[in-house]
Amino acid sequence: MLYKLIFPLLLLVASSVSLTAQTKYMNRSNLTYDPNGKRFIYEYDLISEKPSKVEVNITYKGVPLTNPHVKGDVGSCVKKGTGKKIIWYCTQDIPNWAGVKEDVNFEVVAKPPKSYKGGKTLGVLFMLAGAGSAVQGYLMYDSALADYSVYKENTNPSDALWANQSRSNYFTATNTEYKNGQYLLAAGGSALLIGSILLINKSKKARKSGSKDCAYQSPGFAPSIVSVQANPTGVGLKIAF
Repeated sequence: MLYKLIFPLLLLVASSVSLTAQTKYMNRSNLTYDPNGKRFIYEYDLISEKPSKVEVNITYKGVPLTNPHVKGDVGSCVKKGTGKKIIWYCTQDIPNWAGVKEDVNFEVVAKPPKSYKGGKTLGVLFMLAGAGSAVQGYLMYDSALADYSVYKENTNPSDALWANQSRSNYFTATNTEYKNGQYLLAAGGSALLIGSILLINKSKKARKSGSKDCAYQSPGFAPSIVSVQANPTGVGLKIAF
């Protein structure tokens, strides 16, 4: 067990990168600077089981860069894998780049992609409400049919059955129950239809979004932040979550 902790630390020391904390979703993070290509190369392993939204935040001399020109394994749907790489060409954002890497703060954020949770939750609620309404409507409808059979079979208003409630009032109550049952069935069917449409629409958005959002969000999948900052002796790496 001990070698699993020591070996990664030795690798980081050899590359002059110090690991201060371990992240649950990113591993083997390393930032290097290529003076010939005037670019920073950030390498990492993404160990999250689900696709992640990977963002890069860069500051130069304390000033954040707006939409830095990075390419590689970055964006809204980065899948699990090793050897991931993000490249930032300094001169595209800093034309007068002087090659002082200590002026750069490089931050990578891995978090869940956007989710259409609202559409899904609403669809499920409509489905549940529709099912409940439909069941209650069917029970009322079935009960009304049974009561109507009693009404038809007992045609004499003077029968003892009608001692506490007149036959006409019984019919009115039965008819009301019958109509209410139909209304609930119709409402339940409509709610089920709306719920189905919402869920189908969410599924379509998920497929349409593809790599844009992955349309996935796992409960408890908290953002993990990797902060890399240059220093005089090398490039220091700080990972927090």
